[in-house]
Amino acid sequence: MSGFTESIGTRLKKEIAKIKLMSFKEKREYIWVYYKIHIIIAVFILIIAGGLINSWFINPPKKDYINIAWMGAYEPYEQLDALAAAFTGALVQDDKKETAVIIPYFYSGEPSYDAAMTNRLMAMVSAREVDIFITDKESLDELTGAGYTAPLSALAEELNKPEYAALNKALSESCIELTFTDDDKKILTDIMAVNLEGNVFLEKAGINTRGLYLSITVNTLKLPHILETLKLMYAAE
Repeated sequence: MSGFTESIGTRLKKEIAKIKLMSFKEKREYIWVYYKIHIIIAVFILIIAGGLINSWFINPPKKDYINIAWMGAYEPYEQLDALAAAFTGALVQDDKKETAVIIPYFYSGEPSYDAAMTNRLMAMVSAREVDIFITDKESLDELTGAGYTAPLSALAEELNKPEYAALNKALSESCIELTFTDDDKKILTDIMAVNLEGNVFLEKAGINTRGLYLSITVNTLKLPHILETLKLMYAAE
């Protein structure tokens, strides 16, 4: 092992001595010819390391405070962006770290495009990247029938707390029952959504609330954020 080490050391000294005798142009050409693979690998590693350091420590990506899937009821994209900004401004303490997201799912009638949109939505719901659906009635029925929405009773325990008394009253006046078939083929009726028609917060944001409904996803992990979002939406009622 020591002989091998000495051999490496000797060769390294000879290589350095050889390079010292070269002109700048010769050094550049020699190093590139013999060490270009090493240089490329080193640069590649530095780029990856720099990107990881930037995304982890310097400019980490924003976390989603709430994810809203907007389906069926068309609104211009800039209108939805403005609404997402209004949610972020009112709900998020540090908008450099968190944001409210509205993801539009508008169907075009073109089968391949609509299938891609459906697959995208299913993937996001499965990954727990959707917390709230805001939809027209047709989309609400489809989502409920497919088992993507949860009964509003999931919020009941929190809604019974004093700080949510006003919200509880507002929701009780606008919630709707739906009849659907569960995984065991049983026909059930439960409170599954809120009728948003006339919602002051949305109308102030320029949203047409006629025929608009809100439901929550069956596997969301953000019930506290959903409650705060609803509280904001009904604060001006």
